[in-house]
Amino acid sequence: MLTETTAAKVNVFIESSGQSSTEVMTEIRQQLRSLSDVQIVYSVTDADAVISIMSYENQTAGYNQSLGYTASIVTSSPCVSRFGTDSWNFRIINNQYLRSFGRDSKSFAQKLVAELDSDDFEPIRQQHAAYLKYLKQEKK
Repeated sequence: MLTETTAAKVNVFIESSGQSSTEVMTEIRQQLRSLSDVQIVYSVTDADAVISIMSYENQTAGYNQSLGYTASIVTSSPCVSRFGTDSWNFRIINNQYLRSFGRDSKSFAQKLVAELDSDDFEPIRQQHAAYLKYLKQEKK
């Protein structure tokens, strides 16, 4: 549930496949933590956005030389539906990305997080601002 306290941050839950590149995932988490109004949460129920990531290193066949990185990202909004006494969780898909980059995992993560910030987090910030404005009007 959205409150004044939780509306101050964009709460993000990160899912990654067990086979994802640890270099890319570490960099993505660090880049997300560097955004002052973004907080990584550890439960989908606490999240404003869910980011599902599968990343891997591209290598040449036979020689295992690194060509760079690729990531598939799906962003979604966690939701709850209720009918009578029953309730169930579901997600609304917001965006899907498939991106490739060179060998620098840090630069790759910076580009990915910049895209997430503008395309996925900014609408959440706007929703939170509208909610906080509504709460202020209700208190008057």
